[in-house]
Amino acid sequence: MRVCWRLAMGHFLLASPVAGRCRMAVALQGRHQRAAFALISPRSVYARQLSHYLQNGSVHETRRIPLEERRRRGAIMHRRKRRLGWRLAAVSGEEAAAPATRYTIDDSVCPPTDPGTLQTIVQKHIRTLPKYWRSKPVANHTAEAFEEALEFVLQHGKTSGDGKVKVILDGGCGTGRSSLLLGEMHPDCVVIGIDQSLARLSRNRAYNSPEERTVSETSTQQNGNVLLLRAELSDLWKCCLSSDRWRQNVCIAKQYLLYPNPYPKKARTKSRFYAHPSFPLLMMTLMEDRSFVGSDELLVVRSNWNGYLEEFKSAVHVWSKHGSDFEQFQCALDADANRFDEWAGGSQAKWEITGPRRLSDESQPLTNFEAKYFECGEPVFELSIHERNLE
Repeated sequence: MRVCWRLAMGHFLLASPVAGRCRMAVALQGRHQRAAFALISPRSVYARQLSHYLQNGSVHETRRIPLEERRRRGAIMHRRKRRLGWRLAAVSGEEAAAPATRYTIDDSVCPPTDPGTLQTIVQKHIRTLPKYWRSKPVANHTAEAFEEALEFVLQHGKTSGDGKVKVILDGGCGTGRSSLLLGEMHPDCVVIGIDQSLARLSRNRAYNSPEERTVSETSTQQNGNVLLLRAELSDLWKCCLSSDRWRQNVCIAKQYLLYPNPYPKKARTKSRFYAHPSFPLLMMTLMEDRSFVGSDELLVVRSNWNGYLEEFKSAVHVWSKHGSDFEQFQCALDADANRFDEWAGGSQAKWEITGPRRLSDESQPLTNFEAKYFECGEPVFELSIHERNLE
């Protein structure tokens, strides 16, 4: 007799007892009909459950757990981890954490990255930047989006004292709500919202209808200064740095990274912005000439995970010691160098880093995530990079 029982990763098949003993052979049947056999103890969970099905004569597969039920169970496990963290903090005498919500991410959910490991990762990306630049071509849809953005900026932008158009990049804009609000807050700048997801951008009618790209749901005035694009952010940074026409006519006045994917698993650390190979490209866009801009704020990063911003801050410090500007990097490319650290002697960036600091719940939410966090009491943090005032 054989019982087929579905689990998360495949089918468990029960064979007859081995040599008359209370052990059972289990086969895991995968997607490609390959089986792996193992002997399990009669005291294990699988043995008890399979024996139950065998005794009852049930040979049908159990149904899949519904999505809502999986989410409910995940929320329960999340709260249990948080309560365990509070108990450990109370035993060690540390300050208790804020009440958790279903969106809370802290050290009990994902332990912080070792500072030495993070420094090694960032230094490696700086060292191998020429290889990353040459080996990763710009995606076709991003190249087309960049050309569209450049034409839009030159057509709709207002030139400043240096003859350049000030641009604000809203990276990972999602549905574009933040880009439209930033366009209203900065009428003298062109705001470009970038997201890689067509599904998210399509939820905003301003993306589907070019004539409505400058109108938010609560706005009654058209500023004509917002453009939503589907593009890869790392490729767009590369286009901004490599295009002579962009560098001659456009200045990136400020950048926003609002609630980027935190990847709260240790195995996904290198997927985060500050540990990604494209991180040096972001830093070099912040080092462009901005003497005429008037605003000293270069980059604003927001997240509901304070640890994410702390590690982002540490990565910026590593870049300040070991990175350099795009002119030095261009020299390394012209010399066909394979290592950038031999050309970069420290960025000498005149930056001041503020935060992470907690935002007030009374602040105007820029994104749908932020509105949801404020509504349920989830703490939100902000990290900002400023130009250092030398006066």
